[in-house]
Amino acid sequence: MSIFSNIHSSIALPLIFMNALLTGCGGSSNSSSSNHQHDHSEHDHDEHSAALLVSHTNQTSLFVVEDGEIESTLIESAGVGSSLVRSDDGQFVAHIANNSIGFAYSDGSSDPIPLNYTLTGQSVIATAGHFSILNAGTSHLLPLSDLQALMNQQTTPTLETFDSHIQSAPLMLIDEGEELTLQFNGSHAQVYQEDVATMNSTACPQVSSLAQANEFAVFHCDTGNFTVQLQESELADDNHSATINAVDGSVANHWVAYDEIAVGFTEGGTQSRATILMHDDASDALITKHISTPSNQPICAAEIEPEHLSIILLTDRGEIFISTDHGDQFSSLALDEPVDCAQVNISTAADTIAIYNHAIKKLYEVDAHETSFHIHARHTFSSHTLADMTLMQARETHHEHDH
Repeated sequence: MSIFSNIHSSIALPLIFMNALLTGCGGSSNSSSSNHQHDHSEHDHDEHSAALLVSHTNQTSLFVVEDGEIESTLIESAGVGSSLVRSDDGQFVAHIANNSIGFAYSDGSSDPIPLNYTLTGQSVIATAGHFSILNAGTSHLLPLSDLQALMNQQTTPTLETFDSHIQSAPLMLIDEGEELTLQFNGSHAQVYQEDVATMNSTACPQVSSLAQANEFAVFHCDTGNFTVQLQESELADDNHSATINAVDGSVANHWVAYDEIAVGFTEGGTQSRATILMHDDASDALITKHISTPSNQPICAAEIEPEHLSIILLTDRGEIFISTDHGDQFSSLALDEPVDCAQVNISTAADTIAIYNHAIKKLYEVDAHETSFHIHARHTFSSHTLADMTLMQARETHHEHDH
């Protein structure tokens, strides 16, 4: 699955678990479509309600999961097996199939609702309070604020178009006020200001992963891994600039990011090593840390839990390693079985991890109670084959840069 269609292998599936996942660890019910097992005593998660949106391999509808049941929604996509891309504020999802992109909204407290708005495009990413859509070599920026206005006032969103050259991937918005973007032309990744190329560039024939934290972005090309960071000008009258730097020593080819950190790993379960990038506010520098899983087992997927900035690593043995201190120490728990790294999805919300094992159609709900994560429930969907998933929940974002 293309990284531009999802935020990660842990990037997107249309299913939604509603409050059962996050509002309690109570009893379970049985149905013909799924089997449920809840493992722990009741506790309250009302503060952190989330919705899990999922897509289906042979249906155009997107679904929501409530109390372990797949429920129909009013959201229709343009094709089966839609990929899901969550916005950086956690409340919007772009679903893409057959070059058609639709949108849905939920802050986690209610079922997702469809927005009466579609775009044509081949790929989409989330970037700095926007969706960036690539259509026929041209990038378009769609502000999340325009989607919010569409919901509230039925006003049509306004797209900003970047068409000074043919692009091979959706652009990344580095700084909206300075009009700084990172664009890809099939041979180089280059910083643009007001859609005019600057001198900051690096060779990048093919980009395969993009992720964005508050103060920096990171991307993987076939030439290596690179960061893009806004730099303060030494002269008050000069504009800020963005610089591209290589990430030394990283074997990662896929990145996830949130707030002040990014985590990179190697897709396919071939490496036990991950790279952590962290922004240091005092020095405005990026700190690079290379870590390995405590068991030295290959990493299948990684994510960041937004409430505590916990780093989540899933191995091919089904081990879940969780670090709340940027990889210095890990706690652990385990799924019931090993996983095929090519057939697993992961998504996170506050104190919550959703893991779907495609090979056996099994969904795990993992949540935290008094800071300790545990498997809250297991659901097996015998008559449904999910394609993609993402948890929807309002989360903090910071797009203003103080330099």
